Amino acid sequence: MKRFLSICIMICLLFGLASCANLPGASVATTETPEVVNLIKNGDFEQGNIVSHGKGQYEVYKPGNGVGSIEVTDGMGIIHLEKPGPQVDGVQMSYSSVSLEKGKTYRFSIDASCTTRRDIEIGILNPAGGFNVEDTQYYWREDITVDTTMRTYTAEFRMDYPSNTHARIAINCGKAASNYPATDVHDVFVDNLVLSLVPDDAMSAWGYQLPNISVDQLGYTPEDTKKAIVTAGSELYEIFRVSDNVMEFAGKAKLQAMSGAAGEEVRIADFSRFRKEGTFYIQNDEGRSLPFTISKEPYRNVRSQVFDMFRYQQSGIGLDYGPWKHGAGQTALATIYGTDIQKDVSGGWYDARDYGRYVVSGVQTVADLLLAERLALAPDRDVLVETRTELEWLLKMQDPETGGVYHKVTTAGKGDVSYPDEEEGELIISPISSTATADFAAIMAMAYRTYRDGSPVFAQEMIDASRKAWAWLQEHQEYPMFENPEGISTREYGASVNPSDTDERYWAACELYVSTGEPFYHDYIKRGWIFHGFDWANVGDFGNVSYLLDGSDYGQDEYTVIKIKNAILNHCEQVRARQEQEPYGISLATYDYASNMTIVNDALLLLVGNHLEARAGYQAAAREQIRYLFGKNPLSQSYLTGMGENAVKSPAHNLSERVGPAVPGMLVGGPNTSFTDAKGDVIDDYTKNILEGQPPAKCYIDGVQSWSTNEPSIAQNAALYFVLRMLGL
Repeated sequence: MKRFLSICIMICLLFGLASCANLPGASVATTETPEVVNLIKNGDFEQGNIVSHGKGQYEVYKPGNGVGSIEVTDGMGIIHLEKPGPQVDGVQMSYSSVSLEKGKTYRFSIDASCTTRRDIEIGILNPAGGFNVEDTQYYWREDITVDTTMRTYTAEFRMDYPSNTHARIAINCGKAASNYPATDVHDVFVDNLVLSLVPDDAMSAWGYQLPNISVDQLGYTPEDTKKAIVTAGSELYEIFRVSDNVMEFAGKAKLQAMSGAAGEEVRIADFSRFRKEGTFYIQNDEGRSLPFTISKEPYRNVRSQVFDMFRYQQSGIGLDYGPWKHGAGQTALATIYGTDIQKDVSGGWYDARDYGRYVVSGVQTVADLLLAERLALAPDRDVLVETRTELEWLLKMQDPETGGVYHKVTTAGKGDVSYPDEEEGELIISPISSTATADFAAIMAMAYRTYRDGSPVFAQEMIDASRKAWAWLQEHQEYPMFENPEGISTREYGASVNPSDTDERYWAACELYVSTGEPFYHDYIKRGWIFHGFDWANVGDFGNVSYLLDGSDYGQDEYTVIKIKNAILNHCEQVRARQEQEPYGISLATYDYASNMTIVNDALLLLVGNHLEARAGYQAAAREQIRYLFGKNPLSQSYLTGMGENAVKSPAHNLSERVGPAVPGMLVGGPNTSFTDAKGDVIDDYTKNILEGQPPAKCYIDGVQSWSTNEPSIAQNAALYFVLRMLGL
């Protein structure tokens, strides 16, 4: 059925948008077409006009008094023209949701013919720029001449504009084209739309040549244990000063091991004996590392930048930080789902890429920050100021009548890239959930102890709200786990990942007992089950730590203390065992959505374990986890924006994407072998198409399209803040 003319493909593969007869300067290519990954779903029309998740749908657009329609039939797109209208886009076939990344070169090709000879315009545009040709920002466009013979037309263009995950392909068949038929009524036939990275970019999925030696790009203190990973070349290596390329140290990478993460054998270069301060790189006969420093404070200002993310993510206020300046967003009243009731739920933090605000992830974020404040040697007033922002928003999310807590406030969908104050769509408050209510009860009781001396009125408000939420939980013992209601498609933080609320209720009981001493809560804790985890879906260890550290004020059960402590330390030993099996010194057994969050949470666990019972190697092991994030990994990728020679530049983050430069200090999700979201039911086709089959720790792309690997979140940053603070970095 397909009318692919192989001769035309060979002739036109690398040059101009038009058949060879139509464009000057075309050359003959004698090589075969390289295999490419098509970024257009359903480009061959074989799936009709709709494929999964709304991608692959073609639409007709008629802004200039054009009259026409489109049809997808028998594996081909047909544009029926009756009155094309006076504008070039008088009748347009469009295809939306194409991802383009700034700085990349793309190749677009299409098969096209017509019942008569004429010119049509093909282009790729930014729909946010407006819907008239004069107002729309076209990234690239060109006229081509079509006739009764189906031909392949190919062009290359460089994306020199900010990255866009919602670009639109436009096939414009209006009357303004330079060569137009005498009759209005005719048909244009199109097939085999292909958009791909040019071969050089496609073969280098990560956009750079991977260094053969990976290091912590932020650096080391003179006294630190210093290790680099060598993937190729001889075991002999040398360390050079960056400033003048003078060799300062030589050694051998003696230890050799198989890395499951990298899918290759590596050697470990231990250069701990090298203590000279300065900026250096490591080199062997195959290549060199990226630069790193040795100084007394190599991580100077890192923690403060990680913490500053919460200020960039604040909702309901304007931002006046550098290029990320914008007005206040989400200040309007929100509507409770399924009702006409409106409620003020302004404030708090945006969660991640878009502008949704979620109770369960916000609670975990506050818990990490308050736990750092509880365990650190010196207080940090900024933590109490910033967490109060989220706590005050959380109080607004409680239903004053019942005590239940609404799950989230978002628009119906995630929306297009925009500043917060430009976001369109009604704010909707999703229904009450038991997980949100239990998390709320826990964090309000936990925060009560933090604020009761300095802000007693605020603290009292929180403990009263916590008791009220607990009362709701008692009245709703078997409450269904949260699922998105009909019409809401924002992230769920619900049943598919967290099928039970028992750990949330356990955490709430721990915090309420430690804060009030009431026996009922203690009985709940002692009834047998102990829960674990420091992430939003598994929160038990927050309660365990509070019970161990602060429960003595009202009395502790000795057996429960021993059981909790031993379980935490056993989990620490499991982390250490996994680290010893991987030459990169990290604990990951699998690389799933937000694998970097697991890296940080395992480091957090080790530091909590070390606080409970100092054990040799726990702090050093936590430190190795962090070195992985800053470049000592198979991609030599620093997974924080703005930090390290090869730092994340294009996070999947609306504000960063809208402005261009990435908001600094954000930890992104990291390698993800499933190429899906946390639920596992939405596939990141862009990343999967490029990286499927790569080793686990290499399943990552620094691009705005790669939402499954490159999205930051407040919860990830909070856990990282905890680890950096506890390590004294």
